[in-house]
Amino acid sequence: MAKTDAASNGSKAREPDKPTYGLMVLREKETQSLISLACDALSETREVLHDLHQDIYGYGEAVERDSRERLQVLNEALSCLRTTEHYLLMLSSTFKEQDQDQGGLGPCPVVPAF
Repeated sequence: MAKTDAASNGSKAREPDKPTYGLMVLREKETQSLISLACDALSETREVLHDLHQDIYGYGEAVERDSRERLQVLNEALSCLRTTEHYLLMLSSTFKEQDQDQGGLGPCPVVPAF
């Protein structure tokens, strides 16, 4: 059954039903999972950087580290950030595929930050 909404001109506009099985359902789940993963990866990046910030400024109960250990923590933050970018680029590809399936031109190309 299609969803019916009132259009701006007073007529009724019909939206096509969302598929309940098949590839489009998988793509929707993939899109949802990728945005969740990207958010989780960004959150982990923030956690690692917050820990490093605490250490550098000597706040709270942060473990004091030497320069070599701080570099390792910074590299961990960069790895988390690169993982965030990876998930976002994968998410972009799902949007492009969805747009192609609908006959559109697709979103603007994404330029990697790293």
